[in-house]
Formats: sequence, C-alpha cells, structure tokens
Amino acid sequence: MRKTLILFLLLPLLLIGPAWALQESVLLLRSMEDPSVPPAPEVCFNASFYDAAAPPNVRLYASLWATQTRSSDGIVVRDMVRRVGTAWACTKITSLAPGATAPFYMEIELADGRLAAEGSCLVASNSIPVGGIVLAGCTLSIPGDPLSGFLGGLATSNSVFNPYNLQGYGTGSFWTLHLYNQ
Repeated sequence: MRKTLILFLLLPLLLIGPAWALQESVLLLRSMEDPSVPPAPEVCFNASFYDAAAPPNVRLYASLWATQTRSSDGIVVRDMVRRVGTAWACTKITSLAPGATAPFYMEIELADGRLAAEGSCLVASNSIPVGGIVLAGCTLSIPGDPLSGFLGGLATSNSVFNPYNLQGYGTGSFWTLHLYNQ
C-alpha cells in the first residue's frame, strides 16, 4: 500500500518533471470590440458547439490591450496602454437573464503566437449599471500543444456586453490568462 501511495504521489513529477521546472505566465489583458479588426467567421468553425444548421448567433472581434494598474491597490489607471493583440470570438446566446450560460469560443493572436480557448460564460446582471447592459464572467480552457512544450492554461473574464448598442457603453472584457509551459 505504501509503495502505491508513493508512486501515486511521484507519478506527476515523473510525467512532466518537477513543478519548479514549469514556466508559469499570467497575462492581464483588456479586450475592446473593434470594427477595425478584420472579421474571421471561420474561427467559429473550430468551436465544439458549432452547428451549421444553428450557427453561433454572436461574433465578436476585438483589440487586446496591455493595462496599467496602481501598485498600491490594484485599481486600473489606464485600461488601454498599448495594443498587444487581436481576438476573435463566437457564442450562442439563448438568454440574457441573470444565471444564464452560453458556450464561448475565442482565438487570440499575440506576439508569441495564437491561442484558442473554449468554455462558457455566465450572466451576472442585465441591469447594472443600466438596463440592457449585460455583465458576465467567462471561464475558458486553453488546450496545450505537447510538441511545443505548451501545457495549456485557463482564461477568465470580467465582461461587459452591450447587445443593444446603448450610448456610452462598449463591449469588452478584462481577461486573465494563466499559461503553463515546460
């Protein structure tokens, strides 16, 4: 029994090496819907939920930006410091009611390459700060690429969706990408 327990505990280290040998990266990005981003409807074909008979009903094209926060308390002081990439996304929204979920697929292009991420978004509110503005959070898995040494990761968002194009509000998110490499 003791040998089995030791093997169970050591197996992850034998398969991927010690945890301290991994490279961990965290990116904090701001996405803003951007009409200058070229449409890429083919991105949606890569989503696991893509169905030609009932395709995604929302496509988003955005610029990705580096942000600046105040070190004393983490408040964002500049949300669009420098453009660092582009994102293309699609989803199938069936409800904007609080508690509703929607599948979400995204591909982002950064200087280091292109990543795909897929998961779901949860509507938190459709009335803050005003009716018609949707606040949501997304949790997406980022698959790895064993040939390159990229193990994968997680993307999470704090998102604002303006489906009715209300004046004074944009569609965009603050994204955290947590990535692991060997």
